Amino acid sequence: LAAQEARLAELSDELKRLERSLIPPERMNQVLKNIVQGTGGIRVVGFKTLSPQAVALPDAAEGTPPGFYRHGFEITVSGRYSDLVAYLERLEALPWRLNWSEATLDAGARPLLTLTLTVHTLSLEEAWLRV
Repeated sequence: LAAQEARLAELSDELKRLERSLIPPERMNQVLKNIVQGTGGIRVVGFKTLSPQAVALPDAAEGTPPGFYRHGFEITVSGRYSDLVAYLERLEALPWRLNWSEATLDAGARPLLTLTLTVHTLSLEEAWLRV
């Protein structure tokens, strides 16, 4: 029993750490502002949100509510290579926990390049944005 209680305490602490790293819907507005704010030479040419996806916890029984929701968006920016690198470095330095699942670079209009990023984050809530 003591071993199971210790394991439960560990899992509880781990869940609290994870929960602190998630982006609540009321903060998503600021996150999006940080992401679309241009860096010198970068122009946002497209932005679309993706539908939320339920993420079930491992070993969850069928019919159990999802543990998390995966929220995503796709952003397309245009600029010179060095400007795109600076933009990506700025995104990586943001305090928000974001995961990139796809990046596509189009060099058809060199020296201007077009970068399309698909970005996801997790939330405990299905609502993605509160304004």
